[in-house]
Amino acid sequence: MTRMQWLAAFIALALLPLVSGCWGRQEIEDFAFVTMAGVDLGQNPGEVMLTVHIAKPSAVAGSGVMAEERRVSIVSATGPTVGAASESLAEMLPRRITWAHSTIIAIGEEYARAGIAGLIDFLARAESTRETAVLVVVKDGTALDLMSAEHGLDEIPSTAVLGMIRNAAYITPTSVISTVNDVLKLLETPGVDVTIAGMQVRPLQAVTDPSTDTPGMLERSARSPGEPEESAGSPGMFEHAMFSPGVLKRASLSSIVEMSGVAVFRGDRLVGWLNQEQSRGFRWLRGDVVSSVVVLTDPTDSLTTVSMRAMSARTHVNTAIAGGRPVVTVQAEIRANIGDSDVPPDSDAPESSRSLKTALESVIQAEVAAMIDQTARELQSDIFGFGTAVYRASPREWQQLEGQWSDLLRQIEVDIDVHAKLPQTGLSVWGH
Repeated sequence: MTRMQWLAAFIALALLPLVSGCWGRQEIEDFAFVTMAGVDLGQNPGEVMLTVHIAKPSAVAGSGVMAEERRVSIVSATGPTVGAASESLAEMLPRRITWAHSTIIAIGEEYARAGIAGLIDFLARAESTRETAVLVVVKDGTALDLMSAEHGLDEIPSTAVLGMIRNAAYITPTSVISTVNDVLKLLETPGVDVTIAGMQVRPLQAVTDPSTDTPGMLERSARSPGEPEESAGSPGMFEHAMFSPGVLKRASLSSIVEMSGVAVFRGDRLVGWLNQEQSRGFRWLRGDVVSSVVVLTDPTDSLTTVSMRAMSARTHVNTAIAGGRPVVTVQAEIRANIGDSDVPPDSDAPESSRSLKTALESVIQAEVAAMIDQTARELQSDIFGFGTAVYRASPREWQQLEGQWSDLLRQIEVDIDVHAKLPQTGLSVWGH
């Protein structure tokens, strides 16, 4: 070999360790993809039930699923913690669970009232979980209720739920979008509490067709003392589990899923709810409303109804401590258009414009005040972060107030100033 050939061979051998191989390959056939998960309290004290939607392989491939069949399988298992319940699921599935495609985390109301810190900690630490997954609390129900419900337009339930939350947050807006990462940050930030979108499953008329029953339910219990091991599940793995293959043969839906305001937390525990008007008041206060229809009664004609479409909102909030209690000043600027009216307003009459602006300002002011009354005075929850503002302005003062902040919220004094602008009336220019 020539000198150049030896040099080329040496370089090739030196580069061999840098060449990637297939030792760590992961085949798609080896994984069970979680698209949605839900957490509830178990039947026994100290027990947590974890339910997941597993996408069927044919659904991932985009073909091969009959129209009468669900696109996902529902699998549930219990354990003392969410992590333990997640490990229990492995014994029921022939594939390795991956959370990389989970977009929705549903929380039953009872579990939320007991505290969600354990769930958030699991989602922040577990392998392949997504911190961008959106959280939702099921009002007056369980996460299993939501995950068992059917949707008429979307075959993948997580897609339907995520779409409803986004519409309620951006179009109405009577809800919020809270990801795992958002909640994790709020739980670690002093002086602010968590809000999560609320949903409710409302039953419709019962379907009596026997073909509507979902077959394939499997229940397993932990082995009792002295019981042969082969007659029960592996000890310590899970106490209860069930599997639904997802057969759906039904001409109509048996329940309806709808948005239900905003879940309000104090610390990591659910303490109450905001209705739609209060939820929108919270969004006005945050100043992140991009579109919302407000229905008014024309002050100049009590028989005329006018709908105003708010196009933007800018809010400035100042928080201070005066006389030992929090004092909050809110200044909001709203830009809105006339959406529609029973009787078109007189665009040449300045008093008509002023009366509509005044009516709009009164409605927004009332919604913000109702939200603060519900959260601060009734629930003693600081969802806007008034305490955070005090902490950032004066950390020493916050140290003295932090322990009694929940009680101080009952004494909160709020001054709300709303200024509305109506630059135009739909397609006709109406500058005021």
